[in-house]
Amino acid sequence: MGRMTEILADYTLAFDLDKTRPEDRAGAAAALRDCFGCMLAGVSQDAPRVLRRYAAGLSAREAATVLGVRGLRTDAGTAAMVNGTAAHIHDYDDVSTNVTGHPSVVVLPTALAVGEETGATGRAVMEAYMLGVEVMGLMGRALNPEHYSRGWHNTGTLGTFGAAAAAGKLLGLGRRELIYCFSIAASRSAGLKGNFGTMTKSLHAGLAASNGIFAAKAARLGLDANPDIFEMDGGYAPVTTGCIHEAAVQAFIAAGKSEFSSPGIAIKPFPSCKATHNGIDAAMTLQREAGFQAEDVDSILVDCQPIAKDLLKYPIARTPLQGKFSMNYCIACALLYGKVTLEQFEGTEIRDPAVEALMNKIQMEVCADIAGGAYYNGTWETGVHITLRDGRTLSRRVRYAPGDPERPLGEEQLQEKLLDCLSQAVDLSRAAELLRCINQLSELPSLKPLLQALEECLPAEEA
Repeated sequence: MGRMTEILADYTLAFDLDKTRPEDRAGAAAALRDCFGCMLAGVSQDAPRVLRRYAAGLSAREAATVLGVRGLRTDAGTAAMVNGTAAHIHDYDDVSTNVTGHPSVVVLPTALAVGEETGATGRAVMEAYMLGVEVMGLMGRALNPEHYSRGWHNTGTLGTFGAAAAAGKLLGLGRRELIYCFSIAASRSAGLKGNFGTMTKSLHAGLAASNGIFAAKAARLGLDANPDIFEMDGGYAPVTTGCIHEAAVQAFIAAGKSEFSSPGIAIKPFPSCKATHNGIDAAMTLQREAGFQAEDVDSILVDCQPIAKDLLKYPIARTPLQGKFSMNYCIACALLYGKVTLEQFEGTEIRDPAVEALMNKIQMEVCADIAGGAYYNGTWETGVHITLRDGRTLSRRVRYAPGDPERPLGEEQLQEKLLDCLSQAVDLSRAAELLRCINQLSELPSLKPLLQALEECLPAEEA
């Protein structure tokens, strides 16, 4: 048995953007664009506002930009924390089934902050971003499903290692430094699913980015750590998971596979927990095919896997953030309004009596037929059974939702989502150069053109 710290260090040193496959680079570019949009969409939300006040009070070296507002620069770790939190606050960012979490929302803020601080080229930033996502995928294969089922929020825990890899790559760490970096990251890795439905859920992403940067910088300065941290008694895997699937990691690396195509990254069409998407799609499809109205519904039964029951802990949501983790709320909005968009988590819908009445008609039950008794079958497979007042029962089971790699969103849908997200923070009439820089990031000589383009299309004052 090898050391996971060494496996990750060697993988990081060997990773080269020029040796990646065109289809994987294309998948990475799509996910990066989507995450950048999510980051700006979240700028006006309360959690990033709180953290910006925190950042503004620091006497930190102005090395990196807090995106989406004018004139706020701070240290790279704090900038990544604020930007990561903003990117995740809507829960609109991408998802990896291997991670069972959100990779880009941690790694992209890390790569941007450290890339800006070091004056890295766009190519180097893209390379660090892809590497960080790959490392998060490796960690998912090493520790899931046991890690996630114990209550850890993988975006925060496993994300710390992805951020450490991205930061370590940009900082040029050597092998020994990287081994220490990943061991230090193990002691900074955190995030509990108990905070889902609150602002702290999105903070997990920001903290993972900041913690990964800390680990890389501390290792570069000479802080040591135990190379056996994953395997040893009292180490990461025994404490957080109980086991480590090293063979699965080694096999994935040996086969030359990529997180961006095996199976790929899911890009969300709905700003809610991924566990709601299959149910939303099933309900909307049944309504479209049968032509019923929400008031025609007598009851709804949702068949789900244990993972969905675990995550969707708010049957009757009382706040918009709880609504993102409520199958009942998401399906109620889908049937009442015909859509589940940012609007449904920012307006008065959460207090609509018709929404609450419909939420009370929905019940979720674990269905052994879906996962065969497992916690998670690797998809978000969900069944929806709608009983109407006229006695009809309509049923549909969805294995893959729109946005999954098996049902990817089209270019028009991706562009529509990106522009909608960007419009939450910038003037789209002045955003042509920003869009060009996002689309051609790997060709930029540094991040300065991107940051300048963003600055030029921000409103005159923060909303």
